[in-house]
Amino acid sequence: MIKIAVCDDEKIYSDKICSCIHRELEKQALSDYDITVYNFGTEFAAEGEKLYEYDVIFLDINMPDINGFELASKIKDNNNNIYIVFVTSFLNYAIQGYRFDALRFILKSDMDNLMQECIETIIRLMKIDYHSVTYDFIEGRQEIIVNSLCYIESKKHKLTFNFYGKDKTLGLYKKLDEVEKDLDGYGFLRIHKSYLVNVKYIKRIINYAAVMQDGMELPIPREKIKQVKEKYFEMRGDRL
Repeated sequence: MIKIAVCDDEKIYSDKICSCIHRELEKQALSDYDITVYNFGTEFAAEGEKLYEYDVIFLDINMPDINGFELASKIKDNNNNIYIVFVTSFLNYAIQGYRFDALRFILKSDMDNLMQECIETIIRLMKIDYHSVTYDFIEGRQEIIVNSLCYIESKKHKLTFNFYGKDKTLGLYKKLDEVEKDLDGYGFLRIHKSYLVNVKYIKRIINYAAVMQDGMELPIPREKIKQVKEKYFEMRGDRL
C-alpha cells in the first residue's frame, strides 16, 4: 500500500490535491493506496513518529502556523526515504525548497497539468525503491531491498554491504564489477574501484569525496572526480 499525506491549510486546495492524486492513480490502475489529509501544519507535526510512516507527502509551503519547509526539514532528518512534493502558489520558493530534496514543486495554478508527471515519477521511483536482490552472503542466503543499501566496499576479494542507518553489514565473495551490473538502473554510482554507492544517500560531493547522509566520507580518485560529478548530477537530475 502507498501511504500518502496531504497537508494544506486551505480546504479548497487539499480537496483538489486529493482529487488529482485519485485521478492519476486510477490512470495507473493502482487502488492500493491511502490518503490522509491534514488542514494544519501543527496538526501534522503533532503526529510524531507517525509522520515518518508515509511514502509520499504533499506539503503546502505557506501555512500560518508552521511552514512546509520546517515540516520537510523535520521529516527528512528522520526518514530520508519519504518523497516530498511541495504544492505552492509561489514559484520563487522552488530554489529554497530543493535544499530539502523535494521530488517536485507543483504550482497550484497548474496542478491539473503537473500532477500526472509527478505521480508517474513517484510510481517509477517506488518500483526501484522496493526492488530486491538475493545473494549467498557469508552470513547465509539473504534477500535485501536495494533501497536500503547505502554502499558496497570491495577489499581483499571480499565485498561488504553497508546499509543506511544500520550497524549490520553483510559480506560476500564476489567481484564488485558483477554486483555493479546487477544493480545497474537502480541508482548506484561507481565512485572508486573499491566503492559502489547508492546516489540517494550521497549528501554532496566535495574535496575528492562523496559525503554521505550520515557524515561518512568515501574517497573519489582525483583522476575520476570530473566523471563522477557529471554522472552524479545526471543521476540526480533523473530523479528530479
